[in-house]
Amino acid sequence: MCTEDGGLYSCGGNTHGECGIGKVSEAVTNVTKVNNNQPIICVAAGATLSLFISKLGDAQLCGKNEGISQEHADNEVVLTPTKISNQKYTFASAGVEHALLITMERKLYGCGRTTEGQLSFVA
Repeated sequence: MCTEDGGLYSCGGNTHGECGIGKVSEAVTNVTKVNNNQPIICVAAGATLSLFISKLGDAQLCGKNEGISQEHADNEVVLTPTKISNQKYTFASAGVEHALLITMERKLYGCGRTTEGQLSFVA
């Protein structure tokens, strides 16, 4: 979750580092501050990943990278919010292991796991 001033906090399942607190654990039971150097305006939580959009338009990922970030290997666990591309975004939505992102140019991008047709095609 993010605060009005862009602070970032998390809680919940963390078996793939999706809470972004720098480590894997069964769960984060207390609301915990996530260290981030940019104010956040959008949060999207999937089953094994979290996405954040900063005020500057940077998309950040933590948790299991299932084809979302080109900066990380597939299935790599990302423990802290990490920028996923140089594209600028305004919004993100996350599913189990996939994401939809809208750019500042109002283009829609889908990425992540597609084995069940999550992105309207099967890889």
